Amino acid sequence: MKQRIFFLICCLWSALYSTAQIDTLFWFVAPEATTGHGDAPVTFRMAAFNDPAQVIIDQPANPFFMPLVTNIAPNSAVSVDVTAFLNSLENQPANQILNKGIRIRSNAFITAYYEIITSCQCNPEIFALKGKNALGTDFYTPFQTAWSNGNYFPVPYAAADIVATEDNTVVTITPSTAVIGHAPGTPYQITLNRGETYSMAAQFTAGPDHPAGSHITSNKPIAVTIKDDSVGNGSCYDIMGDQLIPTDLIGTEYIVMKGFLAAGAGEAIYVLATEDNTSIYIDGSATPAATINTGQQWSYIINNSTTYVTTTAPAYILHATGEGCELAEAVLPPIECTGSRKVYFVRSVDGAFGVNIMTRTENIGNFTLNGNATLIPAASFNPVVGSAGEWMSTQILFSTVNIPSEEFTVVENSTGLFHLGTINGGGGGCRYGYFSDFGQSNPLEISASFCEGDTITIEPNDDYLSYAWSTGATTSSIEVAEPGEYSLTVETSPNCIDSDTIQVEMFLNPLINLALFDTLVCDDPDPVAITAPAGFDTYVWFDADGDQVAFDQTAFLTEGRYSVVALDSNGCYWPSIAPVIVDFEECDLVIPNIITPNGPPGASISQSNDNNAFFVKSLRLYPDSKLSVFNRWGQRVYHSDDYRNDWVPRDLSEGTYYYVLQLRQPNGTYRNYAGDVTVVGSND
Repeated sequence: MKQRIFFLICCLWSALYSTAQIDTLFWFVAPEATTGHGDAPVTFRMAAFNDPAQVIIDQPANPFFMPLVTNIAPNSAVSVDVTAFLNSLENQPANQILNKGIRIRSNAFITAYYEIITSCQCNPEIFALKGKNALGTDFYTPFQTAWSNGNYFPVPYAAADIVATEDNTVVTITPSTAVIGHAPGTPYQITLNRGETYSMAAQFTAGPDHPAGSHITSNKPIAVTIKDDSVGNGSCYDIMGDQLIPTDLIGTEYIVMKGFLAAGAGEAIYVLATEDNTSIYIDGSATPAATINTGQQWSYIINNSTTYVTTTAPAYILHATGEGCELAEAVLPPIECTGSRKVYFVRSVDGAFGVNIMTRTENIGNFTLNGNATLIPAASFNPVVGSAGEWMSTQILFSTVNIPSEEFTVVENSTGLFHLGTINGGGGGCRYGYFSDFGQSNPLEISASFCEGDTITIEPNDDYLSYAWSTGATTSSIEVAEPGEYSLTVETSPNCIDSDTIQVEMFLNPLINLALFDTLVCDDPDPVAITAPAGFDTYVWFDADGDQVAFDQTAFLTEGRYSVVALDSNGCYWPSIAPVIVDFEECDLVIPNIITPNGPPGASISQSNDNNAFFVKSLRLYPDSKLSVFNRWGQRVYHSDDYRNDWVPRDLSEGTYYYVLQLRQPNGTYRNYAGDVTVVGSND
C-alpha cells in the first residue's frame, strides 16, 4: 500500500503551498474599547476551506470561561458573537496580570479575525489574526502619533496587549513614553503563564504621547495586539489597531496603497526602525528621506495611489488610513519573498469595500475572484513607481453583487505570490486589514507517517522554481520507505530560498500470529469463537478461499483455515502473519500398545495410523505434556517435556517398554498414565 502526503507551502498551511493567513491555532488578546463611545457587539469571523472545521474558542487561564464550539462547513464562513463574554475578553485594566488570553483551535485550516462592530457603527475595526506569524519573542510597537484619543469616559487610550502561550513566560517591556505605572525608558518585567495577559497602556491621550517604539521581549513565544481607541479626526472618532508580527518577520521592502481617507486628512505611514542607522527611501529615490535609529519612528504623508518604501534594515510600517474622516490602520506586510497564492476573507458590512492587491508584474493576468477570471483584470493594474517595473498594484471597489457581506470570498493567482488587503467603510466607521501571508514559506513544517511495509510520497501541492531534498533528489517529490528526518530547500520565487525539515514516522507491524489460537474441537459441529488480539479499530476475517466471513474482533468459525486483517487507529492495515486452524475431530484419548517403527523417516505424524510413532490420539488437547519411556531394566530410553507425537524408536531393540505419560490439564496440573508398549520391527 502506498500513501501520499501533500504539503502546502506557507507558514499558515504549514507546508509547500502559499495560501492566506490560515492556521489551526491562533492566540489573541482582545483590546479594550471604551464603553463611552462603543465597544459592542464583538464577533469572531472565521472561514473554512475544502474541509469542514470544528473550532474551539477558549481561555486557558480562565477556568470559568466555558469553551465555545462551532462547526464550519467546507468553503463557508461563520460569525461567532462573543458579546456576552465581553467582560471576560477585553484586556483591562492596564498594568495588571489578567487571565483574558484567547486561544482558537481547529481540526482543519481556517482564517480568522476579530471585529469590533459597535451598535452605533461608530467605532469599528478588524484585527486580522496571523496564526503562527503572530508568535515571537521580540517586538517593537508602532503607533500613529498625529491624532489624539477622544474625550470619552472611560478614557480611551493607546495600548499594546500581550498574551503568553506558555507557562513561566518572562516579558521585558521598555516603554518609549510614560505608560500606566511605569516611566519612559525604564525596562520592567512581568511573568505570565499560558493564557495570561498584560496591557501596556499610554499614560496620556495626546498623539505624541502614544508609546511608539516601545520594545517588548520574552523568553517564550507571545502575541501582541496594538490598539488606539476612539482616535479623533475632525468630527470622526474611531478605534484603530492590528495584531503585530515579531521582528524576525518584518522586512526592508514595502508597498503602501492609499486608502479612502479624505484629502488633507493626514493619511500616513509610520516607519519604525529596529536597528540603528536605518535609512528610508521613497519611490526608488537614491537619496534617503530619513535615517533613524532603533526604536525611532518616522512618519510620511501618503498622497499617491501607491508608495514604494525600502529600508536599509528591517523595519515595521504601520499604515493609518480610512474612509472619509473615519480612521483605521493596519500593519503592512513586507513584500520580499512573502505573500500568498490564495487569500480567503469575509466582507463585514455592505459599505464601501476596496480590495488592495500588489504582485510581481508577471502575475497580473492570472487572478480569479471566486473562480471568476474577469473581476480582477490585468488592465486594472498599474506599475509601482520606484520598483523598476518589478511590482504592480490595483485597488478595486466591489459592490455586494460580486463580494456579498458575511460570505466566504477567495482570490487566487495561478502563477505567483501576491498581497491582499481590504478597506471596508460605511456606517460611521472603517475596517482595514491585510489577509495575505506575512511570513516566508515554512516547507515541511508538519510531520508525516506511514505503515511498515508501505511507502509514502512527500510532494508539494504546487509548482516551484527548484527543489533540493536531503536525499539528493531535485524532483518535486520523493518516495520514502524509511523513517527519519528529511529536509527540502525550495526556490519560491526569484532569489527567494526557503528550507525546512520533516520528521517521518513509521508505524511498526504488530505481528498478529493467529497460529497461537489453533483450536481442536471435540465432536461439536457448532462454530467456535476465535478472538483476535485487541487494540484495533476494525477486523475482517477471511477463509482459505479469500472470502470475507466475519467483521468483529471475535469471529465464530467452523472447521477450516482462517486469517484476519486488522485496521489500527493510525490507518494501517495489518494482515495476520499466520492463520488459525479450527479442527473438529473425535477426542477420545487413545494410547498405543504397539509400535512398528520401520516406516520411512518423517512418517511419525503424517503416517501415524501405521503405528510408526508413539502416537497418542487427541494429544493436541493437552499441550506441554511429558513423556518418559523405560526399558525392562528401568533405564530411561526417551524423555520429552513437550511431547508432540514425534517419538519413533528406530534405534531400539524389539521388545516391551514401559511409559509414563503426564498430560497437562487446563488448570496446570498433570494427570499420569502408565503402561507398556511393544516395539516390533525396529531397525536395531
